[in-house]
Amino acid sequence: MLRAGKHFCLLAGFALSLTAPAHAAKTVHVPDWVREAARTPLPTLRQHDAAVVLLDQSDITVDAHGRATVHERKVIKLLTAAGSEWATYPLYYDAAGKVRALHSWTIGADDHEYQLDDKNMTDASAVPNFAVFDSSRVRLAQAIDAEPGAIVAFESELEEPPYITAWRYTLDASIPSVGHSVTLALPAGYHYSDGWAHMAAVQPEQVAPSTWRWQTGPRASLDEEPGAPQMGELSARMMVAFAGGGIAPSDGSWDAVGTWYAALAAGRDGSSPAIAAKVAELTAGKPGFANKVLALTGFMQDEIRYVAVEMGIGGWQPHPAVDVFRNRFGDCKDKATLLTAMLADAGIRAYPVLVDFDHRLDLAMPSHYANHMIVAIEVPDGLHDPALQTVAEWAGKRLLIFDPTNPVAPAGSLEPELQGTYGLVLAGKATAPLQLPTVPPEDNTLLRTGTFVLAPDGTLSGDIHEVRRGNTGDILRHLSLEGDARKLQQRAEQGLRESFSHFTLADFTIEHARERSTPLEVDFHVMAASYVKHAGDLLLVRPAVTDSYAPPGMNEQKPRLYPVALGKEEEVREDYTIQLPGKLQPEDLPDPVHLATDFATFDNSMTLSDGVLRYRSTLRIRKLEIPASDYAKYRDFFSRVTAAERDEALLKPVP
Repeated sequence: MLRAGKHFCLLAGFALSLTAPAHAAKTVHVPDWVREAARTPLPTLRQHDAAVVLLDQSDITVDAHGRATVHERKVIKLLTAAGSEWATYPLYYDAAGKVRALHSWTIGADDHEYQLDDKNMTDASAVPNFAVFDSSRVRLAQAIDAEPGAIVAFESELEEPPYITAWRYTLDASIPSVGHSVTLALPAGYHYSDGWAHMAAVQPEQVAPSTWRWQTGPRASLDEEPGAPQMGELSARMMVAFAGGGIAPSDGSWDAVGTWYAALAAGRDGSSPAIAAKVAELTAGKPGFANKVLALTGFMQDEIRYVAVEMGIGGWQPHPAVDVFRNRFGDCKDKATLLTAMLADAGIRAYPVLVDFDHRLDLAMPSHYANHMIVAIEVPDGLHDPALQTVAEWAGKRLLIFDPTNPVAPAGSLEPELQGTYGLVLAGKATAPLQLPTVPPEDNTLLRTGTFVLAPDGTLSGDIHEVRRGNTGDILRHLSLEGDARKLQQRAEQGLRESFSHFTLADFTIEHARERSTPLEVDFHVMAASYVKHAGDLLLVRPAVTDSYAPPGMNEQKPRLYPVALGKEEEVREDYTIQLPGKLQPEDLPDPVHLATDFATFDNSMTLSDGVLRYRSTLRIRKLEIPASDYAKYRDFFSRVTAAERDEALLKPVP
């Protein structure tokens, strides 16, 4: 059972890499509760299960002042060498709280018993590569003698900061569990709320006055499937929160979350003469809603650096807009707060929006737990600008969704990771979720044209020109802003490896990488030896020089469990010409192909005229996800696309 952290803006997550302590330990008496858990009958296991959770218990006790203490116990049996991954226990905490205890025991496969000394535990920043200053910490206990057959156990006690009043637990993982237990003990006058996602709600048992326990049954391990959504999105989750004594940050309703945030952010989105003057400067000579919005959002992306300074409640509370403007830096909620203030000075209303890159913001689980903040900008009635594609309906309003932290997506676009997911518009008591918009394929386009010459020795050489609109250029724009030319070329080479067994790429250039609203243009020269196959005096030539698309999750032969995540809706068009050597005529040209499903369409054609072989195709992806029930149809469609793109023209010399 994994407990949620506090942070917004974990854009790509982080990998915690800490050196394991030496085996400085002593033989000890393992607690009876560990021995009892070790005797628990194992649930049904599968061949790939590397470990199994035998005890997962969390007890939350709230004192009369609303301060919570969390006592946790976990026991795991390691089944294979890969199970050693589960012999490490990270205890995440905030410096405003207090770690009262952390212990680790092992019953080895040979029945020797060990306890990890406190001095051999590691304490470090929980986000070492994310924030400049952050009070989030992690204490790491790595069990000793974590070999297959061993039992590893952990126990912790954590005094939470006074502002922690809700906990979200992930109940599924890549290993099975016999069940999970959460107990909440409250003082008089307090009450609880709970929420559930991807599983039926479990009714708590009152085990003592003002004390409730939720007990779930066995959970099988989650399978990993290529192309599946993130495991965090698929896993079952529960949330438990308490309120009372004037504390109500998350009281089982969205408006309570909004009221909590409104109190935290009160007065922080206020403007100043300096901000108002900057707004006037940026919007001067830019009439209309779209022009003003593009000017202000562009300033936020270009001039306000992303720097996180989060101490204690600062993990949720934004810095004042005047400070963010003066310092020219801030994290996602700081940038959202400043942009809201600047838009207000321009006469445009906007709202902060909580979102989650791990797709764990659940409609059935009202909570402030999320990892990013963006902005919803109110669109005037009657305005329908085709350049503003990320507009969503909410509470009778039309809102333009924009991420001021994203340096490459202009207002009117949105990173694919958030499209189609849910966000929470923070508007005090009117706070409510909305589904984030999806950019349609006609606004996410890749036009790839190529002019090639086929030499008599079978070497193909030529130039490829790409025009990328919308999200199809996001990755290359990011890499270009990082200034790493090698990574850019490697990205282009990666896309060609499926098309050529041997090739060289040269003269790689990118234009308009910093001009967000201008399509990205990419040029490079490619040369591939042995492009032609010979069958006697006949030549086999592939007109589709490159594959148009790399569909994820195509190699699974067993029944599909989870949807296939396609990432984004898009349109890919290719137009290639190949100047052939000598005089050739068609012996056999493949017929045009037309394929259509509810999630995609594909059309292509090949012609030969005046010694030039031409190939044209259009692929449109119309959905973000393919349900598992449609996996056979998905594989069939893209197998046919691949076959059409690999089809060869059979040519013969003119007599």
